[in-house]
Amino acid sequence: MNADDLLNRCLALLQGAIRASGQTQTEIDHRIGRRKGYLSHVFQRRVDLKLIDLLLALEALDLEPRRFFGALAASATTGGSGVLELLASRVEGPVELHRSSAGGALASSSPPAVDPVLEERVRTALRSILSQMGQSHQAHRA
Repeated sequence: MNADDLLNRCLALLQGAIRASGQTQTEIDHRIGRRKGYLSHVFQRRVDLKLIDLLLALEALDLEPRRFFGALAASATTGGSGVLELLASRVEGPVELHRSSAGGALASSSPPAVDPVLEERVRTALRSILSQMGQSHQAHRA
């Protein structure tokens, strides 16, 4: 996979995360301190996405960069978009690690309760993504 492919995957993943959040690109533009239309130009590849803007966008979306880049890495190996992995990590919530009493090994705590509004947004985004994937697959077969 070359750098251009990875950038395309990164942009698709960011775009999917914005859709799943229920926020608009314009709202994220505002929250990261950019003019209206900035992300639109980024997604159209008219403007390069700066790393600081990506990190600010992830913060505005309440996404941990390690989860975003983990989903991006998974998409590079599986060939998927990574959006499903990222959304699944949002539903799972943050992973909290603690030392177990037996031998000091790390163990994860029980998952936190899922916010019902976030869960519905994820379900809606998943339906939309799966619908788009089905339409794309049918178009390629025709």
